[in-house]
Amino acid sequence: MYDFSHQKVSSVAGAVAAIQNAEDGKFIAGGQTIFPTMTTRVASPGHLTFFRGISLLHNGFFSTSPQRPA
Repeated sequence: MYDFSHQKVSSVAGAVAAIQNAEDGKFIAGGQTIFPTMTTRVASPGHLTFFRGISLLHNGFFSTSPQRPA
């Protein structure tokens, strides 16, 4: 695999800033196929921003609990 940078963010503002500062950035939260596609060089982002740490998202649509927002 090639060189790339990564950053874990804890806020929506941090995620927006991270992706704006990346020339070729992608968001990732987990359960993604980005790493196998990077290994085979199908995808080659220069920066990955992990947004799974944003607690606001865990209480909403991306929550693993059975309750969903109305």
